[in-house]
Amino acid sequence: MLDEYVTLPRPHRFDLLMGSLGLACGLLLWSFGLYTTGDCLLDQRWAPLVPLAATAGAEVVRRTLPRTALAVATAAIVADQFTHGNLVTILMFTDVVYAAVVYGNPASARRIPYSTGLVTVAVTAGFLLWWQNAIALVVGVLTGMVSSCPP
Repeated sequence: MLDEYVTLPRPHRFDLLMGSLGLACGLLLWSFGLYTTGDCLLDQRWAPLVPLAATAGAEVVRRTLPRTALAVATAAIVADQFTHGNLVTILMFTDVVYAAVVYGNPASARRIPYSTGLVTVAVTAGFLLWWQNAIALVVGVLTGMVSSCPP
């Protein structure tokens, strides 16, 4: 049992700026109706704002809590695939992955590139089996770019 309050580390000033600007730019794109996909499972207009807000929050703690930020951003990018999507959510996700490698512990820095490579191969193989055409390779390349390339 905890007898004292648990305090979170204070976020870095630049991370607060990145999260705020990312949220503002994402809201701007959303207000103009600019989305990354046409068909989606959650068709409500507000649905892309939930992953956007979660990724902006992960962006704020990307330096102080890199593994937590990566877990939140990964859940948000998966949820974003079920909405119309927002380009800023994808861009902030790539930055959180980069920050998890740079600011995380050495074990995370070794595991994350291999994990993103395995995810890329699994997504490509899955879409090749499902769609059985060359567009699946494009999806695999885009998955690799989003998960592996630094911003």
